[in-house]
Amino acid sequence: MLQDAITFDPSEVSSEVVSSGFVSLVGQAFSL
Repeated sequence: MLQDAITFDPSEVSSEVVSSGFVSLVGQAFSL
């Protein structure tokens, strides 16, 4: 995990943001 944080990869970060956003959207849909 530390190695991922040290090696900054924009594409990897953006994909993580998209996946986390998708997970939060799914969570909101199920909580409704």
